[in-house]
Amino acid sequence: MLLRHAGGKYHGKISGEQFEQLAKIIVGNDYFSLEDKYRATVTDTDTVITSVAYKGGRKVVEDFGRGGGERLTTTEQAIDAAAEQITWVIGG
Repeated sequence: MLLRHAGGKYHGKISGEQFEQLAKIIVGNDYFSLEDKYRATVTDTDTVITSVAYKGGRKVVEDFGRGGGERLTTTEQAIDAAAEQITWVIGG
């Protein structure tokens, strides 16, 4: 999902059920053991940055050219699907 905006901070919520489904996918894909950066051998392509906060920290993965493999792609798609269900509101 590509979120285009004019800047500023946005916020929104997902349901507890959506959160549980997303958490299962993240854990099931072993997101926290993925490398911090992946690079495809192509040029002129997109970069997807995912960030997951958890008790005790945050894991960020940078995926240039979708070089991170199926587990990362599945996680990225699940995050996008959850984000598409949110009504985003600008402000604090």
